[in-house]
Amino acid sequence: MLESWGNREIWVEAIRPEKIASATGSGDSSIAGFLTGLLRGYSIEKTLRLSILIGWQNLQELDAVSGIKSWDQTEPMLEIDRPTLDARLKDAAWAYDPQVKVWRSPRDRK
Repeated sequence: MLESWGNREIWVEAIRPEKIASATGSGDSSIAGFLTGLLRGYSIEKTLRLSILIGWQNLQELDAVSGIKSWDQTEPMLEIDRPTLDARLKDAAWAYDPQVKVWRSPRDRK
């Protein structure tokens, strides 16, 4: 699995928050999402989307953990298309891959 993670250059847009109660712990939550994807053997694309999703969940509540949903609630949320913040990638060579919902650089060795 990790062999497919080498020589990769991809970008995942942040989910546009409906509200921001607090950003306390959102970075830590994103890292927890990343590590969860890694430990579950997810692709790098799915892992990055999970990381973004968990960080977005965290923004919904004032404290650092109340916004985080259970795993049974979170995993299906990966399939929901949500509005995102514009990536504003300066290099026009980046291309969006709608199949896995990530941006790929020309240097990405998929």
